[in-house]
Amino acid sequence: MDKLNNPPKRQHTVTNSILKRFVNKNGLLWIFDREKNEYREQHPDDTTVVKDFYTFTSIEGEKSYELEKILNDEIESKIPKIVNKLDNLEPINQEDKETLAAFVALQQLKTTSYRKDYDQMEKEMRLSVAKMIFSDEERAKSIIQKIRKEKDIPEEKIDIKELTAFVAELRTENIEIPPERYLQIMLQMAE
Repeated sequence: MDKLNNPPKRQHTVTNSILKRFVNKNGLLWIFDREKNEYREQHPDDTTVVKDFYTFTSIEGEKSYELEKILNDEIESKIPKIVNKLDNLEPINQEDKETLAAFVALQQLKTTSYRKDYDQMEKEMRLSVAKMIFSDEERAKSIIQKIRKEKDIPEEKIDIKELTAFVAELRTENIEIPPERYLQIMLQMAE
């Protein structure tokens, strides 16, 4: 598959090469579908797939599949060879050990539940910081002036009372974390 002309939109949260190690004689996996509350056989290519799970979207709206490429090229493509060595009780070298350690560490980050947990943690952290920074009008005014000075931002009329009231009413449900933030964490781990 030419990844430049045909980017990987269907992305596995569990590496396909690992899924294939658990197939039955028909080449299928037994899975439990939580939404349908049923067990069934399913092909590994259709299992643990999420559309654009590792895809960055730029400010201009263009999609980047760089994280998927890095994960595949730097880590996941090397795993079948390493696992085969382990299956055959062959020694693995230091580079194999480091690749395997990175692969195992990334598995936790590659789940939808971890992504939800991360988003919730980030929302709570941002809310706490906002409430701490904008807890009173004087502090809010001081911080805004400092930021304007440091960033050379022109003066604009900001209603400090309105801002502190807004932050006081803010809840985690009102905060959106862009998926790119979570993907940045994964990219840092992959490199």
